[in-house]
Amino acid sequence: MKEKMILIKGKKKITSYYKDSKIVNNYEQKRFANLNGKLKHKLEIDIIKGIKLKNKKILELATGTGRISRELINISNSHIISADYSGKMLKKAKELSKKEGKKLNL
Repeated sequence: MKEKMILIKGKKKITSYYKDSKIVNNYEQKRFANLNGKLKHKLEIDIIKGIKLKNKKILELATGTGRISRELINISNSHIISADYSGKMLKKAKELSKKEGKKLNL
């Protein structure tokens, strides 16, 4: 299945895009379920693992569904704060972290 490229211009369109329930509810599935997305995720996590993050204070901006923050909980003993403009994305991040038995500071 080919991923459809969407070109979004302008701040107003971008912010409304990430508030759309269809986008939010399927975000991780659409972005990271295919081979390209899985490789991107693994590469990002491998890069993060190479950084000394033990016992640090970490702020993740534009956290979206909390994908990176949830991984940071696994690999570091750090205080992580996740922030995003979209309340719906943060709600999804909280839902996914709860499912995984993790607690995000949003």
